Amino acid sequence: AGEDQAGHMAMIGAVLYQRLLARAVKIAGGEPADDDWTPEINLGAPGAIPDDYVPDAVTRINLYGRLARLERLGEIDDFEEELTDRFGALPDPALALLDNARLVTLARSAGVRGVRGGPKGVSLTLPSRSHDRAMQVLAPWREAASSDGDRIMIAAVLEDEAARRVMAQHILQALSAERPRPCPSAPAPSQALVPMPAKPY
Repeated sequence: AGEDQAGHMAMIGAVLYQRLLARAVKIAGGEPADDDWTPEINLGAPGAIPDDYVPDAVTRINLYGRLARLERLGEIDDFEEELTDRFGALPDPALALLDNARLVTLARSAGVRGVRGGPKGVSLTLPSRSHDRAMQVLAPWREAASSDGDRIMIAAVLEDEAARRVMAQHILQALSAERPRPCPSAPAPSQALVPMPAKPY
C-alpha cells in the first residue's frame, strides 16, 4: 500500500507541477518564454491534499489536475469552497497548497518569474527591464531591498514558512493587479514584515 501511495503521489506531483517545471527549465536554459509560463514558488513545502482528507487516489489526482489549470484567484477561492463542502474543513497541507496556487497567480499577474524565501528574506526573479518599476512599487521596503542581476531581494526576519508566505503575498500583491484575500495559514503582517539590516541569502 505504501508503494502504491508513493506512486500516486508521484503522479499527482507530475500533474500539478509539470507546467511549472517545464517553464523553469526552459527559462534556466536561456530559451525564450512564451505566454504559457508558470512562476516558480519556493517558500517551503508546496502543500498537498492528504490521503486521510480525500481517501480515493483517483479523486485526489483529478483535484490536483483541476487546481493546476486554475488561473484566477476567484477560481481558486471557489475550488476551496468546493473542497470544504465535499470533504470538510481543509487541513494545513491543503491550505498551504491553495496558498501556493494563489501566489503563483499573483506572481504571474506581476510578471514575476520566481519567488524564493528563507529565514533571511524573500527574493523575486523578474526581467531586468521591470526592476525600476518594481523598486518604485516596493518603496515601503526600500531600506531592506536590493537588486542583483535579475533578482530583487528584500531582507527580513522570517522565522517560519507561514511568515515567508505572507510576506511574499504582500510583495506580489503590491506588484500585481490581483487582490487576494489573506493567506489562511499566514500570520499577521506585523509578524512577517520586519526589516533585517543584514543582506538576504
